Amino acid sequence: MSGLTVRDAACGPGLSAADLVDRGARVIGADISPRMVELARHRAPGGEFRVHDLAQPLDWLPDALVDRVLLALAVHYLDDRIAALRELGDWLRHGGNYFEPRVIEEVWSRG
Repeated sequence: MSGLTVRDAACGPGLSAADLVDRGARVIGADISPRMVELARHRAPGGEFRVHDLAQPLDWLPDALVDRVLLALAVHYLDDRIAALRELGDWLRHGGNYFEPRVIEEVWSRG
């Protein structure tokens, strides 16, 4: 993540944002809840956070500024998911299916 700019689209209290900042990412987070934004600012002081409703356009964020978008645990709250996802980037162009089976390889070690 080092050197990447990541948009944490529904940052909540900043749990993921703090991890991303620790990994060297520039984090631009937002949440609809002012309290969650306050908590995120406290938890990840290296990030930039603001109150934003995902149902509204991202007119405060320049196009193509971010390298990655994190949208965790929020898509089910959106009435117009397609419009909100279009605001977040060019995900439609990449195709694919979230529900398509994939092989994931992991290496675990003790200690």
